[in-house]
Amino acid sequence: MTAPDPWTWEHLRLVLAELQPPITLSEPAAQLRELESYAHMHPADRALHWAVLQARRALTVDAELPTAVAGVHRERLLCWDGGTATWSGRDTLTGLPARVRVVTLGAGEPWRRALARDGEALAPLLPGLRTDADALAIVLAPGGEEPTPLRAFAQAMSSVERWTAAGLGVPETHPEPLAVLEGGLGLVSLTPGSPATETAIRAAAAWLGERRPSDDPLVARLASWSPDDIGETRDALRTFLAQDLTARWRTLERTARSQARRGRHERLRQAIHDLWTSLPPPAGRSAIGVDLQGRVEVLTSAGGQLSCGPVGEERWVAGSEGVDKALARRILRTRATRPPGPSLQRQVDGDDDELELMTSWLASAARLQTLRVLLRR
Repeated sequence: MTAPDPWTWEHLRLVLAELQPPITLSEPAAQLRELESYAHMHPADRALHWAVLQARRALTVDAELPTAVAGVHRERLLCWDGGTATWSGRDTLTGLPARVRVVTLGAGEPWRRALARDGEALAPLLPGLRTDADALAIVLAPGGEEPTPLRAFAQAMSSVERWTAAGLGVPETHPEPLAVLEGGLGLVSLTPGSPATETAIRAAAAWLGERRPSDDPLVARLASWSPDDIGETRDALRTFLAQDLTARWRTLERTARSQARRGRHERLRQAIHDLWTSLPPPAGRSAIGVDLQGRVEVLTSAGGQLSCGPVGEERWVAGSEGVDKALARRILRTRATRPPGPSLQRQVDGDDDELELMTSWLASAARLQTLRVLLRR
């Protein structure tokens, strides 16, 4: 036998929307009189008859009770049935979110005994449940911050399994069936119903979808899962997490390799830079050859700058800014094929040993320059 679900404002609106013609319930208190007039015009419509009674019931239960019940300051009516009503609110001592289900005025002793039985059934499933003669109350989120979405979804699945094993579930029409309780997301209903894993799993999927990006692949795959099989849902979540973890690992691996390459690249670039700045061209002066006009070309190094050309017309060859590769190749080629003779050296007071040092440095600087260009690219 399946117990009837409690009524909610959303349930009431859906019932009225299905009438012919449909009725839009925007402000119950203002529209109740109009709703009853409409019911008088259609006395045979049983759905409308019960909708009017439930709308009246929702308005009267709030006025019958004090603001604070069982240590909970009532704020919003969640659901109601023939003899009880459930509110969300705040714990009067801590200010934390709380819920309270209370026997309404005039419900009588049978409803108090029924509420006590519900409390006994829920106590193993809801840690911290408070019970008294007329109410059930529970403080939510006493464990601190909300868990991460995926952890919370897994916690909700475990909660569904515990409720199902106990032969209980959340009524299909129950609003906000999930809440954080003692650090974990789980089913929180002070009105137990028959086991209905589909309702709970859909609620957990909706909770997860609200907290992950809309284009998240997990949210997209929720629709393909079987919402009435907790085992299949758990297996699907495990498969997704394995695939997602593998994809994340591959991304991290690629990132690590890329960072390692960038690190080696940066160290090499810095080493070349340090070598370049720490070894300026050796000071010296030497003839290098004769140009087409018969003038002696001189290779001179002074102040960290290397220049070459006829006296008074020297051109920059190398220094801290880099190397003129074309001019450097011509100098090295001339040095290798037509080394200057003693007579040329005497004309410019040059020195063969200094020429050897300067051209060796220039050959090394040209190779470093090539590496610098490649590293920049």
